[in-house]
Amino acid sequence: MPGWRVRTLLLFATLVAACAAPPPPEATPFSGEVDLGGRSLFLDCAGTGPVTVVLEAGLGEDSGTWSQLRPAIGPGARVCAYDRANRGESDPGATPRTASDVVDDLAALLDAADIQEPLVLVGHSFGGLAVRLYAARHPGDIAGIVLIDPTPTTFVEDECDILGQAGCAAVTAQLVPDGNPERIDWAASVAELTDAGKLPDVPVVVLTATRHGQGEIRPEEEAVWRRRQEELVGSLPQGRLVVVDSGHFIHLDEPEAVLEVIRPMLEALSASPRAR
Repeated sequence: MPGWRVRTLLLFATLVAACAAPPPPEATPFSGEVDLGGRSLFLDCAGTGPVTVVLEAGLGEDSGTWSQLRPAIGPGARVCAYDRANRGESDPGATPRTASDVVDDLAALLDAADIQEPLVLVGHSFGGLAVRLYAARHPGDIAGIVLIDPTPTTFVEDECDILGQAGCAAVTAQLVPDGNPERIDWAASVAELTDAGKLPDVPVVVLTATRHGQGEIRPEEEAVWRRRQEELVGSLPQGRLVVVDSGHFIHLDEPEAVLEVIRPMLEALSASPRAR
């Protein structure tokens, strides 16, 4: 048989085999405890797509805080929320804790649950600090970051400058291990993020709120908070600031504003070669 016919038949056979091969299995919804080796964390994932969105709650919150946002993000991505140690349905973890413990737990959780990169990390308040630390330590896994009114790393110093001794003591008392339900050490967490270095060069959108408490927050506090968010965005190659007329919990007060950021990011990532 002439060589060209042999090559044609081989090519045809290859194409037939490729067409007959079953498609890769899609991720199935999952809601339950994931064993990390001696203790478990609660994980709730739904949807399918080439990108996984991981939702990181604020201090003292659990996966329930995403009840409005999470179902509306899809289609086109797998969306996962979880409870940190000592919250929700997850087992306790050793305390006191820092953002580094949160990051280590999340990395172990994603590995145990076989959740693959690329990841889009979405963090609210303290969760914004945690996802920044995760991204700095795992830059190759990250395709995008959304920070929902993230607490500035200078928050305590800024508040102390504005509020004086009594106000400073009240703020500080909430951010030491004995002052919050997760027993998080805020100062140690900030130091960990500072030491971690730069974030990966990926799209980062910061949504900042305009109302942090009716009659409770001074105009000076709002102004400093906004300035810190602007400084953060200005330090990032692909940073963008979105101002939302909302309280601190933008994902609950104005969930559509968050979706208007996440959906275009997912669409762009789904079209990129990395996500295929």
